[in-house]
Amino acid sequence: MVRPHVDQRSLLQGKL
Repeated sequence: MVRPHVDQRSLLQGKL
């Protein structure tokens, strides 16, 4: 299944 940790990282990058 998709890891939540990666999701958080992606969200942070998108915000930047």
